[in-house]
Amino acid sequence: MTDAPMVNGDDETVGWRRAKLCVSLSSLIYKSQSCTLRQPAITREIGDRRGEGNALWNMSLALDKLGDRAQAIAHAEAALKIYEAIEDPNSAKVRAQLAQWREANP
Repeated sequence: MTDAPMVNGDDETVGWRRAKLCVSLSSLIYKSQSCTLRQPAITREIGDRRGEGNALWNMSLALDKLGDRAQAIAHAEAALKIYEAIEDPNSAKVRAQLAQWREANP
């Protein structure tokens, strides 16, 4: 199999390229998820409270997009506690999003 352009309906070449692309994307997504999942612990360990809050907030947004509203709310609540403790202006944004999520899912 080659990476030559498709000629005369060479579906095998197209299929091979798609498979390689899927493997590459899967690897990239896995690496991204791995970093995202470790970020709160790393920022907590180094004492970066704002970074920890940001990591939790970003995870909450991602979880909501993935359809896990309950976990999104839990992560947003954790982010809000940190933001309030350090008097970060992001508190208002997180509070508003939590209210919207709770209203949509009583």
